[in-house]
Amino acid sequence: MTRQPYLKHGGVFTLKVMLKDNVSPQIGSLLPVALKALGLFGAAGARARKGFGSLSLESLRHNGEEKWVVPGNIEELCAGIRKIFGEMSINRHEEGNLPDYTAFSLSAKVKIVKTARDPLQLLDEVGKELLRYRSYGRASGSIHVLPWREKAEQNFADDHDMILNVINGRTLQPPDHPRRVVFGLPHNYFFLSTRQKANVDAANHKRRASPLFIHIHALSTGEYAAVLSLLPAIFLPEGELIKMSGGGHNVQVACQVNYQEIENFLTRSAFRDGVVVWP
Repeated sequence: MTRQPYLKHGGVFTLKVMLKDNVSPQIGSLLPVALKALGLFGAAGARARKGFGSLSLESLRHNGEEKWVVPGNIEELCAGIRKIFGEMSINRHEEGNLPDYTAFSLSAKVKIVKTARDPLQLLDEVGKELLRYRSYGRASGSIHVLPWREKAEQNFADDHDMILNVINGRTLQPPDHPRRVVFGLPHNYFFLSTRQKANVDAANHKRRASPLFIHIHALSTGEYAAVLSLLPAIFLPEGELIKMSGGGHNVQVACQVNYQEIENFLTRSAFRDGVVVWP
């Protein structure tokens, strides 16, 4: 297997931005806010929403004036995130209306769920917790297990059963699509016991990125914090359908995602010591 080139964690780089004379003052004033948001929630490279390539802002100077100090603890990180929400004027959004695309709004949820000294171990812990929540597991004797042999919770067993019934022709027109679609598309299946595959995607759109962002943020103490952000938005264009196909069968249903499925993940017992930052 060929290893793709990557940047090791702990590296530092400097970005210098110069605005053209014709850029409006309003746009110029938003640039520091955007850079802060990148450093608090963002990442660079592949699998960015899954925590890989997380970027932590160390310093931000605007016209020679320091505008950012590295958070020293969770309380300071929370304060920095809440301040950036205020600078983005989130309260101007109409409550109850989702943005047209992935964006911060009154519906956003942000939680700092864990801290650790090792950023890779921290990301691994969050990833395993997500797998515990979502996975059906693979058969091992009389139970289903996760890759590290832990018994699977099977919180979405109905998703598994629905797709298996569709590709075997036992369900010709299901009333709904898998609940886990809300984590993003495509959402595919492979049934090891029968060697069958199933594809779940949108009828006319091949990809819808996850609304859940995992971000590993560095603190000045040498610790790292896992920041999980849910940014609900209109999931697919109006009228778009979810398509389930496999085993020679192809069915389509209306898109009806429920962001509560992701909110439930944020409240798992493994994150009980976490801190809700927003709202």
